[in-house]
Amino acid sequence: MLNCGATLRKPKLPPNEWWKNFNKKEKDFSFLFITSFLKGGFKNNLEEISKSNNGIKGGAIGVQSLLYLADKISYYDFFDYMNNDEITVSPAGTEKVLLVAEDRTEE
Repeated sequence: MLNCGATLRKPKLPPNEWWKNFNKKEKDFSFLFITSFLKGGFKNNLEEISKSNNGIKGGAIGVQSLLYLADKISYYDFFDYMNNDEITVSPAGTEKVLLVAEDRTEE
């Protein structure tokens, strides 16, 4: 259970109180970036976001993987893949549905 609040954020970060848009009883949060391209170093950025928000875990996913994911798993299974890394999903018919991409480096 997480208690989100402005006091948990690093002082120099811009104020962001997204948790106020949810029911006050909700204490379990994740974050997800959806993109068509992930540039190297994104994993470090995900870790920093997590640390600045009291350890909330999240991930990043490409649009193609998001579509495969939506077809493959249930709503509740989805949150198991929030581990501060890219989530990639193989097309139907492969043994492993969810794979964690290797960390990419900037060229």
